[in-house]
Amino acid sequence: VEYNTSTNPTFEGAVRDTSGRGNDGVFVGTASYDATQKSLEFPSNPVTGSTSGTYDSIFAGDIFKQKITQHTTSLWLKPNSMDAWEQIVAFGQAADVVHEGLWISGNDTLAVHTEGANPTQQYHYNIGNSNGRWIHVTLVRNSLTFGDHILYVNGTSLTPTTTAGGTGTMSIPEESNLRIGGRLFGNNYWLDGSISQFKLYDTALTAEEVKTLYDMG
Repeated sequence: VEYNTSTNPTFEGAVRDTSGRGNDGVFVGTASYDATQKSLEFPSNPVTGSTSGTYDSIFAGDIFKQKITQHTTSLWLKPNSMDAWEQIVAFGQAADVVHEGLWISGNDTLAVHTEGANPTQQYHYNIGNSNGRWIHVTLVRNSLTFGDHILYVNGTSLTPTTTAGGTGTMSIPEESNLRIGGRLFGNNYWLDGSISQFKLYDTALTAEEVKTLYDMG
């Protein structure tokens, strides 16, 4: 999946998958494209009167057509606030036993977190105060063992400062759904901020490839 924001990728309320794979996203609520910032914008408030899954976000379905064991998520992020918790991106199936997410987990921290797992698993990373500034975030998953991932910020790999929950493997179901700016289900934990140049690969990028993405700006 690629949402190239260097030019306007939107059309008729949708976000075009510029990878050519056909994984177009749909704007939910008041999420939008900002031509000046060249970014996807996610206001901080859910849509008035919403009850489930209708907060400001981008949703795409059936992004993987087969089981995968590796993946990489890459994006530029500008948080307006770093509150616990704000979901940056999630994919899986809401009804599945587990799905994975990348979160802002509090002041100065990001988290890689599963939901629906028994037990849930969390890895927290301190990134310093990033409110109002762009940072490049890449999550590389090398295998389905949950701890077998690497989080990069601005091209540099980080070491988790804290962990929580259990350890084990996770499931990435076929025909997974993708949500940017909020959870796969529910009406809470929405993102207050901006995202640019979103990419999701069905392979684990190397450190050199991650650095290349960062250097591209």
